[in-house]
Amino acid sequence: MIHHSVTGHQKPRSRELNRLRAVLALIGVGYVFSWFNLPSGFVQFLVPAFVLAPVPFAVLGLTFLPSVKKSVRGILSLIAFLITSLHLAGFYSVNPGLPNFEIVLLVLIVISNLHLSNITYLITYNIIVITVMEYVLIAQGGGLTVRPIALFGVTAVVMLASGYYRMRQLKEDESEEEELSILEGMIHSNPDAWALFSGPGLVAVEISQRTRKLFGWDDSVRPEEISLRSIIDPPSNTDAESIIRKILTERNYEVRTHCRRNDGERIELMISAYRVSDDKDLFQCR
Repeated sequence: MIHHSVTGHQKPRSRELNRLRAVLALIGVGYVFSWFNLPSGFVQFLVPAFVLAPVPFAVLGLTFLPSVKKSVRGILSLIAFLITSLHLAGFYSVNPGLPNFEIVLLVLIVISNLHLSNITYLITYNIIVITVMEYVLIAQGGGLTVRPIALFGVTAVVMLASGYYRMRQLKEDESEEEELSILEGMIHSNPDAWALFSGPGLVAVEISQRTRKLFGWDDSVRPEEISLRSIIDPPSNTDAESIIRKILTERNYEVRTHCRRNDGERIELMISAYRVSDDKDLFQCR
């Protein structure tokens, strides 16, 4: 008998990391693009844009190193977002006539708030950036293309709104991580063969040693390389699609069918699926 627990999404930490990598890449590309396309006549702030372009790319590269812990990634991300935000604010201060530049800064603030890894970093980032913004608006208020008080108010509202949303998101992700940890504990401590899959692709998130032994997967095979769709092997593709569809859509579903081991051998197993959570597409199959 084989037990599966299926979830319709990535682990929160994996999802967050992928989004962070995408944002860091976009910021780096933005710096490179601005360096080659910035009109003449504008003054660089402290250092040219191309000097700072490696910063987000460097942090991006470090996120792929297994030795870099989550806490270290969080600090590095905070530093990268602070450097780019403060440099942008500084650039705006020495080029006050630049049209619509405040929109770019506000967008960067929102993006940074939505990708910082904990509440402490979130508060630290916003306090530092809003303080620098206040200085910029006081020092250059007369030459700006927008009203300083209005820009300061909009910046504060944007920070509060995006920060509040991010804090709620962090709490939800923490709750989801705890839920997944409990499920993973059940998988590894159960005497039967258990696995945790992610729908609708039904890609494995966690698999127990008993499951590895049953299907012939050694420790070099990563969970994300395994899909329930490739395991189930009934007589026809139509039967396979029917089984997958019923697992994903029905509240309870049980079927005896053939599955394929890693060495190609077909074995007959009973799969019993149960929807655990409607809002997160969580399933327990056995």
